[in-house]
Amino acid sequence: TDARLSDPPAARYGADMVAVPVRVADAGVVGLLSPGSRVDVLAATGADEFGGPPSGAGPAVEVVGDRPVLAVPAEEGPSGEVGSLVVIAATSEEARTLAGHAISSRLSVTIRG
Repeated sequence: TDARLSDPPAARYGADMVAVPVRVADAGVVGLLSPGSRVDVLAATGADEFGGPPSGAGPAVEVVGDRPVLAVPAEEGPSGEVGSLVVIAATSEEARTLAGHAISSRLSVTIRG
């Protein structure tokens, strides 16, 4: 199926790379991606320090840079999640950092040439 990945999916990008699912807040931008695209993943805080709405827009921070897209799984109906899923290759440390940002931030991507 389209959601299947080769074993191990990120091996061709280096022995230390793993496949990391990333939920991007803007589903429309994910439609511009395909396997082989290269992206930077950015995180923008979605709340103030007390959990309320943001008091002002601040700059997003780059979480990982210049990472290859492994897959863009098709969404199969409402998932209850905002945005769309993309799978990228990253190191295990970057995967942990991405997971942390996914809890408290909105993730977006910039597409590299």
